[in-house]
Amino acid sequence: MAIPTAAISGVVTIAILSWLFRLARKPVPALPDGSLLVRYGTWMIVVGVACGVLMPLALVTVAVTAGFRNAEDPYYFGGMLLFFALLGWWALLEGLKRRVVATDSGLVAHSPWRGEPVRFAWAQVARITFSPVAGQLVFADRAGEKIRVGTMMSGLDQLIAAARRHAPAEVPRDGLAKLEERRARGGL
Repeated sequence: MAIPTAAISGVVTIAILSWLFRLARKPVPALPDGSLLVRYGTWMIVVGVACGVLMPLALVTVAVTAGFRNAEDPYYFGGMLLFFALLGWWALLEGLKRRVVATDSGLVAHSPWRGEPVRFAWAQVARITFSPVAGQLVFADRAGEKIRVGTMMSGLDQLIAAARRHAPAEVPRDGLAKLEERRARGGL
């Protein structure tokens, strides 16, 4: 890949990610029963379709019509096809299936990677941590079950407020404080 192409790709990627990060900060309306639905926005599905379906189709179309000019081109093609397919399908599944419902009584999390939803009451929360590397706020109960909430999910600030209100007093709020501090600085 030529340096100008790589630079343009980098700038476009940063611009798109910045836009997505701003979209993720939007609050979500409370559901009719007063519960909070924390989820990825429609943008995640759009990114999933663009990366997982449209980009592989475009790559195959270009490869079929233009062919490969250099000996290493098939490797670049295969790597890009694999990258976009994996990223796109992950984003699409996350956007369609990942949900966290917070009520006054507890949390219920749906994930594309688990069959059954994870449920526990606020009184069962034993730990709240924030992983900046994974970009996740993690609620864990005493049995070790975990509910992971991505920092790009809409309604995260409302979930933080609910956790401050409902989690047991003895549960440290350090994870919430770290995430709030990072979001106040403009990060995820």
